[in-house]
Amino acid sequence: MATQPQALPDPPALELTCAARFPRMRALAWDGDVLYASRGYELLRAKVGYGNVTWEPAGRYRPEWWRNISSVQRLAFRLFRDGFHALAVLPTGHLVAAVPKAIVTVRPGDSEFRISHRILRGTRPLHITSTPDGRLYWGEYFDNPQRDEVHIYSSTD
Repeated sequence: MATQPQALPDPPALELTCAARFPRMRALAWDGDVLYASRGYELLRAKVGYGNVTWEPAGRYRPEWWRNISSVQRLAFRLFRDGFHALAVLPTGHLVAAVPKAIVTVRPGDSEFRISHRILRGTRPLHITSTPDGRLYWGEYFDNPQRDEVHIYSSTD
């Protein structure tokens, strides 16, 4: 006797409260009580607790010259998908991020992101994640109407 699948009830709606607003910033990652966000090609961090949030520089990426121009205009910024798009904080303190056409890294104590991997297909990964032992993972993100295979990358260095 086959059983009929039962529909699960809808989960209750979440009650959301706006905790803070950071105009013209893109929130990228949490690391403990530190929030990382970007404004264009500048990465900022703030220890978030009770009271005021004070942002401090965490690193900067210097893109091609024309992206410096497009990234300051709001419409061009969105059209060209400028700025940081993903960030992983490693146990070593390294920061690994996705920018258009590249994966970039900044070492602890440095302020300049450097290209560590060029993106060959698509513009950038949507997300980068790391495991507790520091291994990174990201996947390709590109227009794929033929449903070609999509590569997943991993790195330990």
